Amino acid sequence: KKIIETLQHKNISNTMTTPNFRDQDIGDDWTVPSTASKSTFDTESYVNMGHEVPALQLSAMPRNESIGAFSNQSTTQVCVNIKACELLNEDDDKRMPVDIVVALDISSSMAGEKLNDCKRTLELMLRNLTSKDRLGLISYGSQAKVEIPACFVTEENKANALQKIKSLAGRGSTNLSGGLSLAMHEMNIIDKPNAVRSIFLLTDGMANTGIISTEGLISMVQNFNENQAPSEEMNDMRLQEPSDTASVDTKPKTITVNSMSPVSLFSFGYGSHHNSDMLRAVSDVSPGGAYYFVQNDSDVSSAFGDAMGGLLSVVAQSAVVTISVPLNAVSNGVKILNVYHKDQIKRDNGSFTINVGDFYAEETRDVLFELRLSNAPSETAVPHVSVTLSYMDVIHKKAAASVPVECSIGRPPNGELSPTDMHVESQWLRVRVIQEMEAADREARGNNLEAASKRMQRNIDFILASPANQQPMVMALKTDAQDVIRGFKSASQYRSMGTHTMQSKSTQLRRQRCMESSASTRNFYRSSKKAAYTSHFQKKEEK
Repeated sequence: KKIIETLQHKNISNTMTTPNFRDQDIGDDWTVPSTASKSTFDTESYVNMGHEVPALQLSAMPRNESIGAFSNQSTTQVCVNIKACELLNEDDDKRMPVDIVVALDISSSMAGEKLNDCKRTLELMLRNLTSKDRLGLISYGSQAKVEIPACFVTEENKANALQKIKSLAGRGSTNLSGGLSLAMHEMNIIDKPNAVRSIFLLTDGMANTGIISTEGLISMVQNFNENQAPSEEMNDMRLQEPSDTASVDTKPKTITVNSMSPVSLFSFGYGSHHNSDMLRAVSDVSPGGAYYFVQNDSDVSSAFGDAMGGLLSVVAQSAVVTISVPLNAVSNGVKILNVYHKDQIKRDNGSFTINVGDFYAEETRDVLFELRLSNAPSETAVPHVSVTLSYMDVIHKKAAASVPVECSIGRPPNGELSPTDMHVESQWLRVRVIQEMEAADREARGNNLEAASKRMQRNIDFILASPANQQPMVMALKTDAQDVIRGFKSASQYRSMGTHTMQSKSTQLRRQRCMESSASTRNFYRSSKKAAYTSHFQKKEEK
Protein backbone atom coordinates (compact mmCIF):
# COMPACT_ATOMS: atom_id res chain seq x y z
CA LYS A 1 0.00 0.00 0.00
CA LYS A 2 2.80 2.40 0.85
CA ILE A 3 4.45 1.71 -2.52
CA ILE A 4 1.15 2.38 -4.30
CA GLU A 5 0.59 5.63 -2.41
CA THR A 6 4.12 6.77 -3.17
CA LEU A 7 3.78 6.04 -6.88
CA GLN A 8 0.49 7.92 -7.05
CA HIS A 9 1.95 10.85 -5.10
CA LYS A 10 4.79 11.07 -7.60
CA ASN A 11 2.39 10.84 -10.56
CA ILE A 12 4.42 7.99 -11.97
CA SER A 13 1.28 6.48 -13.48
CA ASN A 14 0.92 9.51 -15.75
CA THR A 15 4.16 8.69 -17.58
CA MET A 16 3.68 4.98 -18.18
CA THR A 17 1.69 2.97 -20.69
CA THR A 18 0.20 -0.47 -20.14
CA PRO A 19 3.31 -2.48 -19.20
CA ASN A 20 4.68 -5.31 -21.26
CA PHE A 21 6.45 -7.30 -18.54
CA ARG A 22 8.05 -10.69 -18.77
CA ASP A 23 9.26 -11.28 -15.21
CA GLN A 24 11.47 -14.36 -15.48
CA ASP A 25 14.53 -15.92 -13.94
CA ILE A 26 17.87 -14.11 -14.09
CA GLY A 27 19.34 -14.38 -17.55
CA ASP A 28 16.04 -14.03 -19.43
CA ASP A 29 14.72 -10.79 -20.88
CA TRP A 30 13.07 -8.52 -18.34
CA THR A 31 11.32 -5.57 -19.87
CA VAL A 32 10.26 -2.25 -18.42
CA PRO A 33 7.20 -0.23 -19.44
CA SER A 34 7.28 1.76 -22.65
CA THR A 35 6.56 5.48 -22.34
CA ALA A 36 6.03 6.16 -26.01
CA SER A 37 2.62 7.67 -25.32
CA LYS A 38 0.99 9.49 -22.43
CA SER A 39 -1.77 6.98 -21.73
CA THR A 40 -2.07 5.76 -18.16
CA PHE A 41 -2.68 2.53 -16.31
CA ASP A 42 -4.01 1.59 -12.90
CA THR A 43 -0.92 1.45 -10.63
CA GLU A 44 -2.77 -0.21 -7.76
CA SER A 45 -4.13 -3.01 -9.93
CA TYR A 46 -0.70 -3.41 -11.51
CA VAL A 47 1.07 -3.82 -8.15
CA ASN A 48 -1.71 -6.02 -6.78
CA MET A 49 -1.20 -8.36 -9.74
CA GLY A 50 2.20 -9.17 -8.25
CA HIS A 51 4.42 -7.21 -10.62
CA GLU A 52 7.54 -5.48 -9.33
CA VAL A 53 7.88 -1.75 -9.81
CA PRO A 54 10.89 -1.27 -12.14
CA ALA A 55 13.96 0.45 -10.72
CA LEU A 56 14.10 2.83 -13.72
CA GLN A 57 11.50 4.28 -16.07
CA LEU A 58 12.29 5.57 -19.55
CA SER A 59 10.59 8.28 -21.62
CA ALA A 60 11.45 10.57 -24.54
CA MET A 61 9.95 13.94 -25.45
CA PRO A 62 10.54 16.47 -28.26
CA ARG A 63 10.83 20.22 -27.74
CA ASN A 64 7.69 20.60 -29.86
CA GLU A 65 5.21 17.79 -30.45
CA SER A 66 4.38 19.26 -33.84
CA ILE A 67 6.61 21.27 -36.21
CA GLY A 68 5.09 22.29 -39.52
CA ALA A 69 6.93 20.94 -42.56
CA PHE A 70 6.74 24.40 -44.16
CA SER A 71 8.22 26.23 -41.17
CA ASN A 72 11.80 27.49 -41.35
CA GLN A 73 12.82 25.00 -38.64
CA SER A 74 14.71 21.94 -39.89
CA THR A 75 16.15 20.72 -36.57
CA THR A 76 14.85 20.26 -33.05
CA GLN A 77 15.85 18.92 -29.65
CA VAL A 78 14.70 15.74 -27.96
CA CYS A 79 15.15 14.82 -24.30
CA VAL A 80 15.47 11.26 -23.01
CA ASN A 81 14.42 11.09 -19.35
CA ILE A 82 15.19 8.29 -16.90
CA LYS A 83 13.53 8.26 -13.47
CA ALA A 84 14.58 6.07 -10.55
CA CYS A 85 12.05 4.57 -8.17
CA GLU A 86 11.73 5.55 -4.53
CA LEU A 87 13.24 3.52 -1.72
CA LEU A 88 10.96 3.73 1.28
CA ASN A 89 12.26 3.53 4.84
CA GLU A 90 10.52 0.19 5.14
CA ASP A 91 12.65 -1.04 2.23
CA ASP A 92 16.01 -0.36 3.92
CA ASP A 93 16.50 -4.08 4.48
CA LYS A 94 16.29 -4.51 0.69
CA ARG A 95 19.16 -2.14 -0.05
CA MET A 96 22.38 -3.58 -1.39
CA PRO A 97 25.17 -3.96 1.20
CA VAL A 98 28.15 -1.67 0.69
CA ASP A 99 31.93 -1.88 0.86
CA ILE A 100 33.57 1.45 1.80
CA VAL A 101 37.28 2.12 2.24
CA VAL A 102 38.21 5.58 3.55
CA ALA A 103 41.60 7.10 2.66
CA LEU A 104 42.09 9.88 5.23
CA ASP A 105 44.73 12.61 5.01
CA ILE A 106 46.38 12.91 8.44
CA SER A 107 49.27 15.14 7.35
CA SER A 108 50.46 17.87 9.72
CA SER A 109 48.01 20.43 8.29
CA MET A 110 45.11 18.20 9.37
CA ALA A 111 46.17 18.14 13.01
CA GLY A 112 43.79 19.63 15.58
CA GLU A 113 40.11 20.32 15.03
CA LYS A 114 40.13 19.24 11.36
CA LEU A 115 41.23 15.74 12.26
CA ASN A 116 38.88 15.65 15.24
CA ASP A 117 35.97 16.49 12.91
CA CYS A 118 37.02 13.62 10.67
CA LYS A 119 37.25 11.21 13.59
CA ARG A 120 33.72 12.04 14.70
CA THR A 121 32.52 11.60 11.12
CA LEU A 122 34.12 8.16 10.86
CA GLU A 123 32.40 7.18 14.09
CA LEU A 124 29.08 8.25 12.59
CA MET A 125 29.76 6.17 9.48
CA LEU A 126 30.40 3.10 11.62
CA ARG A 127 27.17 3.56 13.55
CA ASN A 128 25.13 3.84 10.35
CA LEU A 129 26.47 0.65 8.75
CA THR A 130 25.26 -2.85 9.53
CA SER A 131 26.88 -6.27 9.78
CA LYS A 132 26.28 -6.88 6.05
CA ASP A 133 28.42 -3.82 5.17
CA ARG A 134 32.21 -3.54 5.19
CA LEU A 135 34.38 -0.59 6.21
CA GLY A 136 38.13 -0.12 5.92
CA LEU A 137 40.36 2.83 6.86
CA ILE A 138 43.65 3.95 5.36
CA SER A 139 45.58 6.87 6.86
CA TYR A 140 48.22 8.74 4.91
CA GLY A 141 50.74 11.43 5.71
CA SER A 142 54.26 10.89 4.39
CA GLN A 143 53.47 7.16 4.47
CA ALA A 144 50.20 5.27 3.98
CA LYS A 145 49.01 2.76 6.54
CA VAL A 146 46.12 0.30 6.89
CA GLU A 147 44.45 1.36 10.13
CA ILE A 148 41.34 -0.82 9.78
CA PRO A 149 41.40 -3.73 7.30
CA ALA A 150 38.16 -3.84 5.30
CA CYS A 151 35.84 -6.01 7.37
CA PHE A 152 32.18 -6.53 8.13
CA VAL A 153 30.80 -4.00 10.60
CA THR A 154 29.93 -6.45 13.34
CA GLU A 155 29.60 -5.21 16.91
CA GLU A 156 33.04 -6.57 17.79
CA ASN A 157 34.70 -5.07 14.72
CA LYS A 158 32.87 -1.79 15.30
CA ALA A 159 34.23 -1.52 18.88
CA ASN A 160 37.79 -2.24 17.71
CA ALA A 161 37.47 0.27 14.87
CA LEU A 162 36.22 3.02 17.19
CA GLN A 163 39.31 2.59 19.37
CA LYS A 164 41.59 2.75 16.34
CA ILE A 165 39.89 5.91 15.04
CA LYS A 166 40.34 7.67 18.40
CA SER A 167 44.10 6.98 18.31
CA LEU A 168 44.72 8.73 14.96
CA ALA A 169 47.20 11.62 15.06
CA GLY A 170 48.54 14.02 12.42
CA ARG A 171 51.90 13.31 10.82
CA GLY A 172 54.09 14.19 7.84
CA SER A 173 53.36 15.49 4.34
CA THR A 174 50.63 14.51 1.83
CA ASN A 175 51.30 11.22 0.06
CA LEU A 176 47.86 11.15 -1.58
CA SER A 177 48.83 8.55 -4.17
CA GLY A 178 50.09 6.24 -1.43
CA GLY A 179 46.81 6.52 0.48
CA LEU A 180 44.70 6.05 -2.64
CA SER A 181 46.80 3.11 -3.87
CA LEU A 182 46.56 1.34 -0.51
CA ALA A 183 42.78 1.94 -0.41
CA MET A 184 42.50 0.38 -3.87
CA HIS A 185 44.56 -2.60 -2.77
CA GLU A 186 42.39 -3.05 0.32
CA MET A 187 39.27 -2.98 -1.86
CA ASN A 188 40.83 -5.42 -4.31
CA ILE A 189 41.58 -8.14 -1.78
CA ILE A 190 38.01 -8.33 -0.44
CA ASP A 191 36.69 -11.83 -0.97
CA LYS A 192 33.21 -11.90 -2.54
CA PRO A 193 32.77 -8.11 -2.59
CA ASN A 194 29.42 -6.38 -2.28
CA ALA A 195 27.80 -4.88 -5.37
CA VAL A 196 27.98 -1.28 -4.11
CA ARG A 197 31.62 -0.30 -3.53
CA SER A 198 33.26 3.04 -2.91
CA ILE A 199 36.48 4.72 -1.82
CA PHE A 200 36.25 7.96 0.17
CA LEU A 201 39.34 10.13 -0.36
CA LEU A 202 39.71 13.17 1.90
CA THR A 203 42.49 15.77 1.79
CA ASP A 204 43.02 19.40 2.77
CA GLY A 205 46.06 20.11 0.60
CA MET A 206 48.11 19.37 -2.48
CA ALA A 207 49.73 16.00 -3.17
CA ASN A 208 53.44 16.60 -2.53
CA THR A 209 54.86 13.08 -2.10
CA GLY A 210 54.61 10.06 -4.38
CA ILE A 211 52.62 10.53 -7.61
CA ILE A 212 51.65 14.20 -7.66
CA SER A 213 50.49 14.74 -11.25
CA THR A 214 46.78 14.70 -12.08
CA GLU A 215 47.49 12.52 -15.11
CA GLY A 216 49.29 9.94 -12.99
CA LEU A 217 46.48 9.78 -10.45
CA ILE A 218 43.84 9.51 -13.18
CA SER A 219 45.76 6.61 -14.69
CA MET A 220 45.79 4.87 -11.28
CA VAL A 221 42.02 5.10 -10.96
CA GLN A 222 41.35 4.02 -14.55
CA ASN A 223 43.64 1.00 -14.32
CA PHE A 224 42.06 0.00 -11.02
CA ASN A 225 38.48 -0.02 -12.34
CA GLU A 226 39.45 -1.82 -15.52
CA ASN A 227 40.64 -4.81 -13.51
CA GLN A 228 37.77 -5.38 -11.11
CA ALA A 229 36.42 -8.81 -10.24
CA PRO A 230 32.69 -9.57 -10.30
CA SER A 231 30.79 -9.09 -7.05
CA GLU A 232 28.90 -12.06 -5.61
CA GLU A 233 25.47 -10.45 -6.11
CA MET A 234 26.13 -9.22 -9.66
CA ASN A 235 28.00 -12.28 -10.94
CA ASP A 236 24.87 -14.01 -12.29
CA MET A 237 23.36 -10.92 -13.89
CA ARG A 238 23.65 -10.29 -17.61
CA LEU A 239 22.12 -7.45 -19.54
CA GLN A 240 19.91 -8.60 -22.40
CA GLU A 241 19.62 -6.68 -25.64
CA PRO A 242 15.94 -6.08 -26.57
CA SER A 243 15.01 -8.43 -29.40
CA ASP A 244 13.57 -5.52 -31.40
CA THR A 245 17.02 -3.96 -31.73
CA ALA A 246 19.16 -7.08 -31.89
CA SER A 247 20.36 -6.21 -35.39
CA VAL A 248 21.60 -2.77 -34.34
CA ASP A 249 25.19 -2.31 -33.12
CA THR A 250 24.30 -1.12 -29.64
CA LYS A 251 26.91 -2.91 -27.55
CA PRO A 252 29.13 -0.20 -26.06
CA LYS A 253 32.79 -0.72 -26.88
CA THR A 254 34.06 1.30 -23.93
CA ILE A 255 31.06 1.22 -21.58
CA THR A 256 31.01 -1.47 -18.92
CA VAL A 257 27.73 -3.37 -19.00
CA ASN A 258 28.91 -6.75 -17.76
CA SER A 259 29.09 -8.26 -14.29
CA MET A 260 32.05 -6.22 -13.11
CA SER A 261 31.38 -4.50 -9.80
CA PRO A 262 32.32 -0.79 -10.21
CA VAL A 263 34.13 1.15 -7.51
CA SER A 264 33.16 4.80 -7.20
CA LEU A 265 35.60 7.39 -5.87
CA PHE A 266 34.26 10.15 -3.64
CA SER A 267 36.80 12.97 -3.26
CA PHE A 268 36.41 15.48 -0.43
CA GLY A 269 38.41 18.70 -0.74
CA TYR A 270 38.78 20.16 2.75
CA GLY A 271 39.28 23.94 3.05
CA SER A 272 40.66 26.40 0.49
CA HIS A 273 44.10 24.93 -0.30
CA HIS A 274 43.27 21.62 -1.98
CA ASN A 275 43.55 20.89 -5.70
CA SER A 276 39.91 20.81 -6.84
CA ASP A 277 40.89 20.23 -10.49
CA MET A 278 42.69 17.04 -9.55
CA LEU A 279 40.03 15.76 -7.13
CA ARG A 280 37.27 16.34 -9.64
CA ALA A 281 39.27 14.70 -12.43
CA VAL A 282 40.05 11.49 -10.51
CA SER A 283 36.42 11.26 -9.35
CA ASP A 284 35.12 11.77 -12.87
CA VAL A 285 36.95 8.75 -14.26
CA SER A 286 35.40 6.40 -11.70
CA PRO A 287 31.83 5.09 -12.21
CA GLY A 288 29.49 7.17 -10.05
CA GLY A 289 32.32 9.22 -8.52
CA ALA A 290 31.77 12.63 -6.95
CA TYR A 291 33.73 15.69 -5.81
CA TYR A 292 32.73 17.55 -2.63
CA PHE A 293 34.00 21.02 -1.73
CA VAL A 294 34.06 21.08 2.09
CA GLN A 295 34.39 24.83 2.59
CA ASN A 296 33.88 24.87 6.37
CA ASP A 297 35.63 22.49 8.76
CA SER A 298 32.38 21.47 10.45
CA ASP A 299 30.77 20.45 7.13
CA VAL A 300 32.86 17.30 6.68
CA SER A 301 30.20 15.29 8.56
CA SER A 302 27.30 16.48 6.42
CA ALA A 303 29.38 15.95 3.27
CA PHE A 304 30.00 12.32 4.25
CA GLY A 305 26.30 12.08 5.15
CA ASP A 306 25.29 13.20 1.66
CA ALA A 307 27.60 10.62 0.09
CA MET A 308 26.34 7.88 2.43
CA GLY A 309 22.71 8.75 1.67
CA GLY A 310 23.45 8.08 -1.97
CA LEU A 311 25.42 4.87 -1.54
CA LEU A 312 22.81 3.40 0.78
CA SER A 313 20.04 4.02 -1.76
CA VAL A 314 21.53 2.64 -5.00
CA VAL A 315 18.74 1.12 -7.13
CA ALA A 316 20.49 0.62 -10.50
CA GLN A 317 23.97 0.36 -11.94
CA SER A 318 25.64 0.40 -15.36
CA ALA A 319 22.70 2.07 -17.11
CA VAL A 320 23.20 2.55 -20.85
CA VAL A 321 20.86 4.43 -23.18
CA THR A 322 20.79 3.63 -26.91
CA ILE A 323 19.32 6.17 -29.36
CA SER A 324 18.75 5.18 -32.99
CA VAL A 325 16.83 6.44 -36.00
CA PRO A 326 14.30 4.02 -37.60
CA LEU A 327 15.08 3.07 -41.21
CA ASN A 328 11.95 4.79 -42.57
CA ALA A 329 12.96 8.00 -40.82
CA VAL A 330 16.52 7.76 -42.16
CA SER A 331 15.13 7.65 -45.70
CA ASN A 332 13.29 10.92 -44.96
CA GLY A 333 16.45 12.70 -43.83
CA VAL A 334 16.19 12.22 -40.06
CA LYS A 335 19.60 12.22 -38.38
CA ILE A 336 20.99 12.60 -34.86
CA LEU A 337 23.27 15.62 -35.10
CA ASN A 338 24.68 15.97 -31.59
CA VAL A 339 24.24 14.37 -28.17
CA TYR A 340 24.95 16.72 -25.26
CA HIS A 341 26.55 14.21 -22.93
CA LYS A 342 30.24 13.64 -22.26
CA ASP A 343 29.87 9.85 -22.13
CA GLN A 344 28.22 9.42 -25.54
CA ILE A 345 29.61 7.17 -28.26
CA LYS A 346 28.61 7.48 -31.90
CA ARG A 347 28.19 4.20 -33.79
CA ASP A 348 28.94 3.48 -37.45
CA ASN A 349 25.22 3.18 -38.18
CA GLY A 350 24.49 6.67 -36.81
CA SER A 351 23.08 5.50 -33.48
CA PHE A 352 24.47 6.61 -30.12
CA THR A 353 25.10 4.79 -26.84
CA ILE A 354 25.32 6.85 -23.66
CA ASN A 355 26.62 5.66 -20.31
CA VAL A 356 24.35 7.26 -17.70
CA GLY A 357 25.92 5.36 -14.81
CA ASP A 358 24.34 4.38 -11.53
CA PHE A 359 21.14 5.69 -9.98
CA TYR A 360 20.22 6.50 -6.42
CA ALA A 361 16.57 6.31 -5.38
CA GLU A 362 14.45 9.24 -6.67
CA GLU A 363 17.12 10.49 -9.08
CA THR A 364 16.39 11.60 -12.62
CA ARG A 365 18.80 11.73 -15.51
CA ASP A 366 18.31 13.51 -18.85
CA VAL A 367 20.07 13.10 -22.18
CA LEU A 368 19.46 15.99 -24.57
CA PHE A 369 20.23 15.68 -28.26
CA GLU A 370 19.85 17.62 -31.51
CA LEU A 371 17.89 16.03 -34.35
CA ARG A 372 17.36 16.80 -38.04
CA LEU A 373 13.65 16.62 -38.79
CA SER A 374 11.89 14.46 -41.35
CA ASN A 375 11.56 16.26 -44.69
CA ALA A 376 8.28 14.52 -45.55
CA PRO A 377 5.03 16.32 -44.62
CA SER A 378 2.60 14.07 -42.76
CA GLU A 379 -0.85 14.48 -41.23
CA THR A 380 0.08 11.99 -38.49
CA ALA A 381 2.97 12.07 -36.03
CA VAL A 382 6.18 10.65 -37.53
CA PRO A 383 8.52 8.37 -35.46
CA HIS A 384 11.92 10.09 -35.44
CA VAL A 385 13.97 8.10 -32.92
CA SER A 386 13.84 4.89 -30.94
CA VAL A 387 15.33 4.72 -27.44
CA THR A 388 16.19 1.73 -25.25
CA LEU A 389 17.65 1.38 -21.77
CA SER A 390 19.72 -1.45 -20.24
CA TYR A 391 20.82 -1.60 -16.61
CA MET A 392 21.41 -3.74 -13.54
CA ASP A 393 18.41 -3.59 -11.20
CA VAL A 394 20.21 -4.05 -7.89
CA ILE A 395 17.03 -3.92 -5.79
CA HIS A 396 15.46 -6.93 -7.50
CA LYS A 397 18.86 -8.42 -8.44
CA LYS A 398 17.89 -8.66 -12.08
CA ALA A 399 19.20 -7.53 -15.41
CA ALA A 400 16.74 -5.16 -17.06
CA ALA A 401 16.30 -4.07 -20.67
CA SER A 402 13.48 -1.89 -21.93
CA VAL A 403 11.41 -2.32 -25.02
CA PRO A 404 12.01 0.49 -27.52
CA VAL A 405 10.40 3.84 -26.74
CA GLU A 406 9.58 5.84 -29.85
CA CYS A 407 9.61 9.62 -29.99
CA SER A 408 7.24 10.92 -32.67
CA ILE A 409 6.94 14.47 -33.99
CA GLY A 410 4.11 15.84 -36.09
CA ARG A 411 5.09 17.27 -39.54
CA PRO A 412 1.81 18.74 -40.83
CA PRO A 413 1.82 20.60 -44.18
CA ASN A 414 1.90 24.08 -42.62
CA GLY A 415 4.33 26.43 -40.89
CA GLU A 416 3.00 26.18 -37.34
CA LEU A 417 4.77 25.03 -34.16
CA SER A 418 3.10 23.52 -31.10
CA PRO A 419 3.98 24.95 -27.64
CA THR A 420 7.47 24.32 -26.27
CA ASP A 421 7.83 21.48 -23.77
CA MET A 422 9.07 23.09 -20.54
CA HIS A 423 11.07 20.06 -19.45
CA VAL A 424 13.06 20.04 -22.68
CA GLU A 425 13.58 23.81 -22.46
CA SER A 426 14.79 23.42 -18.86
CA GLN A 427 17.29 20.74 -19.84
CA TRP A 428 18.61 22.88 -22.67
CA LEU A 429 19.19 25.69 -20.16
CA ARG A 430 21.06 23.23 -17.91
CA VAL A 431 23.34 22.21 -20.79
CA ARG A 432 23.94 25.85 -21.70
CA VAL A 433 24.76 26.84 -18.10
CA ILE A 434 27.33 24.03 -17.86
CA GLN A 435 28.97 25.17 -21.09
CA GLU A 436 29.04 28.80 -19.96
CA MET A 437 30.40 27.90 -16.51
CA GLU A 438 33.29 26.05 -18.08
CA ALA A 439 33.98 28.94 -20.48
CA ALA A 440 33.88 31.44 -17.58
CA ASP A 441 36.27 29.26 -15.61
CA ARG A 442 38.77 29.34 -18.48
CA GLU A 443 38.53 33.13 -18.54
CA ALA A 444 39.03 33.32 -14.77
CA ARG A 445 42.09 31.09 -14.98
CA GLY A 446 43.45 33.56 -17.52
CA ASN A 447 43.05 36.33 -14.92
CA ASN A 448 40.10 37.83 -16.79
CA LEU A 449 37.67 37.80 -13.88
CA GLU A 450 35.61 40.67 -15.27
CA ALA A 451 34.92 38.79 -18.52
CA ALA A 452 34.03 35.65 -16.55
CA SER A 453 31.60 37.58 -14.36
CA LYS A 454 29.96 39.28 -17.34
CA ARG A 455 29.59 35.95 -19.12
CA MET A 456 27.73 34.44 -16.18
CA GLN A 457 25.54 37.53 -15.85
CA ARG A 458 24.57 37.22 -19.53
CA ASN A 459 23.73 33.61 -18.78
CA ILE A 460 21.42 34.68 -15.95
CA ASP A 461 19.73 37.16 -18.31
CA PHE A 462 19.26 34.33 -20.83
CA ILE A 463 17.64 32.18 -18.11
CA LEU A 464 15.29 34.98 -17.10
CA ALA A 465 14.20 35.44 -20.72
CA SER A 466 13.29 31.77 -21.07
CA PRO A 467 9.62 30.69 -20.91
CA ALA A 468 10.77 28.08 -18.36
CA ASN A 469 12.21 30.66 -15.94
CA GLN A 470 9.69 29.75 -13.22
CA GLN A 471 10.42 26.03 -13.35
CA PRO A 472 12.00 24.89 -10.03
CA MET A 473 15.08 23.46 -11.71
CA VAL A 474 15.62 26.61 -13.77
CA MET A 475 15.30 28.81 -10.69
CA ALA A 476 17.97 26.62 -9.06
CA LEU A 477 20.17 27.14 -12.15
CA LYS A 478 19.96 30.89 -11.65
CA THR A 479 21.02 30.53 -8.02
CA ASP A 480 23.99 28.37 -9.04
CA ALA A 481 25.08 30.97 -11.58
CA GLN A 482 24.86 33.70 -8.94
CA ASP A 483 26.99 31.60 -6.55
CA VAL A 484 29.62 31.24 -9.27
CA ILE A 485 29.70 35.00 -9.92
CA ARG A 486 30.51 35.66 -6.26
CA GLY A 487 33.73 33.70 -6.74
CA PHE A 488 34.90 36.18 -9.39
CA LYS A 489 35.04 39.24 -7.11
CA SER A 490 38.83 39.16 -6.79
CA ALA A 491 41.81 36.98 -7.60
CA SER A 492 42.14 35.89 -3.97
CA GLN A 493 38.41 35.10 -3.79
CA TYR A 494 38.67 33.00 -6.91
CA ARG A 495 41.69 31.04 -5.63
CA SER A 496 40.25 30.38 -2.16
CA MET A 497 36.62 29.73 -3.05
CA GLY A 498 35.60 30.51 -6.62
CA THR A 499 37.48 27.76 -8.44
CA HIS A 500 36.27 25.09 -5.98
CA THR A 501 32.67 26.34 -6.22
CA MET A 502 32.90 26.24 -10.02
CA GLN A 503 34.14 22.65 -10.03
CA SER A 504 31.43 21.58 -7.58
CA LYS A 505 28.49 23.32 -9.29
CA SER A 506 29.35 22.25 -12.83
CA THR A 507 29.86 18.63 -11.73
CA GLN A 508 26.51 18.53 -9.93
CA LEU A 509 24.69 19.98 -12.94
CA ARG A 510 26.39 17.61 -15.34
CA ARG A 511 25.71 14.56 -13.16
CA GLN A 512 22.26 15.78 -12.03
CA ARG A 513 23.21 14.70 -8.52
CA CYS A 514 23.50 16.53 -5.21
CA MET A 515 27.11 16.78 -3.96
CA GLU A 516 26.67 19.47 -1.33
CA SER A 517 28.76 19.46 1.84
CA SER A 518 26.32 21.54 3.90
CA ALA A 519 22.82 20.54 4.93
CA SER A 520 21.77 24.20 4.88
CA THR A 521 22.61 24.62 1.17
CA ARG A 522 19.53 24.12 -0.97
CA ASN A 523 19.99 21.73 -3.88
CA PHE A 524 17.43 20.77 -6.51
CA TYR A 525 18.89 17.26 -6.85
CA ARG A 526 18.98 16.33 -3.16
CA SER A 527 16.94 13.15 -2.63
CA SER A 528 15.09 12.37 0.59
CA LYS A 529 17.71 9.77 1.53
CA LYS A 530 20.54 12.23 1.01
CA ALA A 531 18.67 14.91 2.94
CA ALA A 532 18.02 12.53 5.84
CA TYR A 533 21.62 11.35 6.14
CA THR A 534 23.06 14.84 5.67
CA SER A 535 20.84 16.22 8.42
CA HIS A 536 21.48 13.22 10.67
CA PHE A 537 25.27 13.46 10.36
CA GLN A 538 25.24 17.22 10.91
CA LYS A 539 23.04 17.02 14.02
CA LYS A 540 25.16 14.26 15.54
CA GLU A 541 28.29 16.32 14.87
CA GLU A 542 26.77 19.38 16.57
CA LYS A 543 25.99 17.32 19.67
